[in-house]
Amino acid sequence: MNCFIDEQSTACFDLNDLIPVGHITMDPQGIIVEVDMVAAHLIGSHCDTLVNMPIAKIISFEDLDIFYHHLWKLYETGNFHCFELCMIKSDGTNLFIFMQAAAAPDSVGASTVHISFFETNTQKEALRVLRASEEKNRIIAENNPDIIWIYNMNQKRYIFFSSQIQNLLGYTVEEALTLSMESLMTPDSYTILSEQFSKTLGHFVIDPETPRKYVNEIKQTCKNGKNIWVEVVTQYQFNPLHEIEVFGTTRKITEQKEAEYKLMKERELVRNMLLFLPSGIILTDDLGIVTFVNSAAEHLSGYGINEVNGKEYDKIFESFNLLTKEKQPNPVRYVLETGKCFSSVQNSGLIRKDGTEIHCEYTASPIPANDGKITGVVVAVRDLTKEYELETEIAFSDCHDILTGLFNRRFWDQEIKRMDTADDLPISIIMGDINSLKQVNDVFGREKGDELIIRIAGIIESSCRPEDLVTRWGGDEFMIFLPKTSVSEAGRIMERILANCSGTQINAIPVGIAFGMDTKTEASEILSDVIRKAEDSMYIVKAKEYERNGTEIIDTIAHRHFENDPYEKQHAKRVSTLCTKIAQAIGLPEKEVEKISMEGLLHDIGKAGINKTILQKPGSLTQEERKAVSLHSEIGYKIVGLSQNMIDIGNAIRAHHERVDGKGYPNGMQSTDIPVGAKIISIADSYDTMTCQTLYRKIMSKDEAIVEIRRNEGTQFDPEIAEAFIEKVLQFRVPG
Repeated sequence: MNCFIDEQSTACFDLNDLIPVGHITMDPQGIIVEVDMVAAHLIGSHCDTLVNMPIAKIISFEDLDIFYHHLWKLYETGNFHCFELCMIKSDGTNLFIFMQAAAAPDSVGASTVHISFFETNTQKEALRVLRASEEKNRIIAENNPDIIWIYNMNQKRYIFFSSQIQNLLGYTVEEALTLSMESLMTPDSYTILSEQFSKTLGHFVIDPETPRKYVNEIKQTCKNGKNIWVEVVTQYQFNPLHEIEVFGTTRKITEQKEAEYKLMKERELVRNMLLFLPSGIILTDDLGIVTFVNSAAEHLSGYGINEVNGKEYDKIFESFNLLTKEKQPNPVRYVLETGKCFSSVQNSGLIRKDGTEIHCEYTASPIPANDGKITGVVVAVRDLTKEYELETEIAFSDCHDILTGLFNRRFWDQEIKRMDTADDLPISIIMGDINSLKQVNDVFGREKGDELIIRIAGIIESSCRPEDLVTRWGGDEFMIFLPKTSVSEAGRIMERILANCSGTQINAIPVGIAFGMDTKTEASEILSDVIRKAEDSMYIVKAKEYERNGTEIIDTIAHRHFENDPYEKQHAKRVSTLCTKIAQAIGLPEKEVEKISMEGLLHDIGKAGINKTILQKPGSLTQEERKAVSLHSEIGYKIVGLSQNMIDIGNAIRAHHERVDGKGYPNGMQSTDIPVGAKIISIADSYDTMTCQTLYRKIMSKDEAIVEIRRNEGTQFDPEIAEAFIEKVLQFRVPG
């Protein structure tokens, strides 16, 4: 940008305060030809006195070498020079100045020198920012924490930085002088300064003598890329060549901005605490008229702020005793009359707009003015309803079983002493134990096990009388205390429970429970002995029913599994048939053949406990899904293990995915440890899977399946059994 200024104009520079700058022009012979009033004032003389005077007369003798050295450099290079020296005032005292000199050739080639200078007696360090010489720039403003800089608007570049730029922005002075203004700040910050320049430079050009400072808070970019908040103070000045320069100071204010942000957040927090405090806050004036309620108070009372503002407190917020239902004193009136704080008593409550009651506690405190008079009351209300419900729940759980809602063992132990009286004779005790709870948990998960417990607990409770004490005694055990109940009557109650259980199922498994009972008929009998006898009789019944119940559950699970998945049913039959033929081919006894046939039929019964979505997934299984499917052999073992007579079958089912090289699952068994039945199932299962069509798998031919089996002999399959299967069952011969 080009700016044309009257040569008589003067400019003032500002470092914290305005500093007067004097201007002198001398001819090539060193004679002063022009001087302004500021320069004359600084020297302590008059303009007329100084004009035509050799400039050497006003420069200290000791600094003449410095002056002529820079003057020579000025003539040699044509660049302006900045330096410090000492002038002699008219009264003989020293005037320490910072001088800036520039040469301007005249019509005949001689150079007129324009000199600008200002006093450095009191602000020596700060004033050195006007121009930098290589020798002096290192110590300009060295004790000033701010960056001092000059930007030439005509040349569009920085011409000076103080050394603090390295401390604040990480750039050396040399690096910074090569950078553009735009690169030293964020885009938004550059826009702020650019807009300032465009709006204010015109004022300076028109009226350069009126000092104007501009302050902006912007973000500057450090060398490491981090942005920091700074305060930039700028004003304009003319250099001796009448170019416009921006003189600026930059001060880091990151900590200040962080403090401002923190204060803002704290104020916001206080406001939110008042508005959104979980406790209800109600303010009244000195007459007890409501002036403010927060959102919590609105929620507690059911009234909106527009419904309560301007109304008397006790007309809206009616407090009472929850136990006696008596009305409580008005806390606001109490505070206004006594000047003391008020606290609610225990079991206090409020009636909401809809007529419902809430448990609460509340306090009321005076709002004093500077003169000590009460100007209003603040009421804080805390809703205790949930706490009351929690206390009630804790009290309930202290004597009740959480899962079933029945009384628990702790309550039984406490109450039994009170209930064991002669007045209640005869006293009968019934003890029950759920059949196969562990197996239900293992096969179908604990959720189904819990469902079984809850179902039986409900049947027992509904089958008993109101005066009977029904208790969940343990994990799968229940105890029933029957006061004034004979043996025959207790038997009828027990039969009623069993009848109500009949036909009830969980995942097609019949709900069953084994019972034992005993009766105390004499006061001298010890109740704990009666309980022990009931328990003993229960275990006798349970032992008798165990095998029958286990077999029934196995049959039920197998039937349900095959019914839900026709493919699995046909697959199991084919595998069973192949297992029978393989067992016969290797010469096993008939009894062993029959067992292996059953093993083949039930080999995948454990899939009844696997999520059907996973089993029927058409695409590839995830790692977690494969892990879930691999559990089916273990689950099958647990199901079949319900019957003591089928333990060997269970062992074969669990091991039918083991491999002879020890890399199978679930236990990585070695070949010698794998049951023969499991080895046979492994071959039969694999062959049927390869050769039978499914929705998700391509079928193999018989020959292809044989090749695959032989390829895995000695790793997955037992070689001898595999060859017996191929040659005797499939009757395959290699062409010779």
